[in-house]
Amino acid sequence: IARGGQHLVVDRSGALYRAVSAAGRSEMRWMPSVDLLFESAAKAAGSATLGVILTGMGDDGARGAHEIARAGGTVIAQDQDSSVVWGMPAAAFSTGACSALMPVDDLARYSLGLIAKAFP
Repeated sequence: IARGGQHLVVDRSGALYRAVSAAGRSEMRWMPSVDLLFESAAKAAGSATLGVILTGMGDDGARGAHEIARAGGTVIAQDQDSSVVWGMPAAAFSTGACSALMPVDDLARYSLGLIAKAFP
């Protein structure tokens, strides 16, 4: 979880991945930014990246979701019926980056299934 006033990014050194705090960037509209987190994950992990977009206001995460998909990774999003606010999942879904849209109660099981297939 990102600290207030800071971003959370994924950093890679060889086979080691770390989530690290990063100073705020003035060009980012949200802080912490899902876009920045997802973009850094796509850069660090490429096709091994799994992004999950949950309920939230605005479009933060849509650009990052697109970057994950472009890197060959997978993005899944919470559906409208189970979202309190369907802004962030809707924005990500509208980019075409999401391979699945589902109720919040199904996201963890689906994610674990994807991970089990990738790392048998």
